Amino acid sequence: MLDLTRPVQTRAGKKARIICTDRVTTGVCSIVELISCGDYGEYTEVYSPDGRARTDKADSPQDLINIPEKRKMTAWVNVNRPGFKDYVYESKAAADCNGQHHRIKCIPVEIEYEV
Repeated sequence: MLDLTRPVQTRAGKKARIICTDRVTTGVCSIVELISCGDYGEYTEVYSPDGRARTDKADSPQDLINIPEKRKMTAWVNVNRPGFKDYVYESKAAADCNGQHHRIKCIPVEIEYEV
């Protein structure tokens, strides 16, 4: 689902800027967007409220999508002796609380993901 309060780009990865979301029209394309042409400037496109470039609802490289937001987190892994499963926890405190006598080490793992 397109969130117009967050930055957008085309599905093909072109930079885009929303000019307005309330264009007066007899059709369904109420969003006006400027799409980057790199060194050549920008061109204007219109989109439906859900960011679709095509009115038949088919996916298109010109559709608007939110720019994926990168986030980082640290997970904690209890590394156990052979024969015991290793488990992942959201905090060191949780890992320590669940660490048992077969735990060899508790290690932090940095994870980067997109939403």
